Amino acid sequence: VIKANAYGHGSVEIAKFLKNKINLPMCVATYSEIRELIDNKIDTPILHLGKLNSRGNDFFLNSNVRCTINSLADIQILNTLTKKYKAQLICHLKIDTGMKRMGCNLSDYDRILKNVSKNKMINIEGVYSHLACSTDIDNINNKLQIDRFNKIVNKIKQKYDIKYYHLLNSSGLYNFPKYIYDSARIGLSMYGISPFNKIDNRLNPVMEFKAPLILTKEVKKGEGVGYDCTYIAKDDIKIGIIQCGYADGVPTEFGNSGEVEFNGEYYPILGKI
Repeated sequence: VIKANAYGHGSVEIAKFLKNKINLPMCVATYSEIRELIDNKIDTPILHLGKLNSRGNDFFLNSNVRCTINSLADIQILNTLTKKYKAQLICHLKIDTGMKRMGCNLSDYDRILKNVSKNKMINIEGVYSHLACSTDIDNINNKLQIDRFNKIVNKIKQKYDIKYYHLLNSSGLYNFPKYIYDSARIGLSMYGISPFNKIDNRLNPVMEFKAPLILTKEVKKGEGVGYDCTYIAKDDIKIGIIQCGYADGVPTEFGNSGEVEFNGEYYPILGKI
């Protein structure tokens, strides 16, 4: 998953890195993200996770780009597109098994597949859903959604030849690896970030945030540091001022709790960011 500028890591850079390392689609959320990848000559398969618009769908004519069918109304858009351009379209069908966000209603998926099967220019490559509570392994909603998706997969396999079934995101892959099906949509964990809001030493961060040390000074015992003097020196100390702050993406929560690395050693962040 490289949506949202690859979660801040640079979607084009990540796409180029992954280009020869995967044979599955890279996932994006918006039309502008598709356009950016095409303009940068990314020819690895791209799956658009968002909703089809009534206009501006020309990049789905690219054999590397896949759209998502989220509703019965999307079929008309696809039929119009194939009729106008006489081009083959590759699609994934998303089914809402309980998250109540994107995806077609449970009662509509079979009718969508029947309608799509009438148009030989539309190829359903994948069927997927998304777990609403995948970070909580004990949440009952996970079992409900997995059971629903399992039943759907078994029914579809009896009638249609689908290449990929996918349900899990990063946290889902950790908690429910048994249900990986053919693939999983890996986002946060691919960048070395745990989806459970804690450090996981099995993951390697792919980015470093570097900033210059621009000034050092002496602070006497009892003196305050930074806005509101939220840090009071307990002894005479030497501090360094680093040229970055919350505007550059340093979380304000790191004030008096975060650390920085300097010359191989870790030092506490003193005062407000």
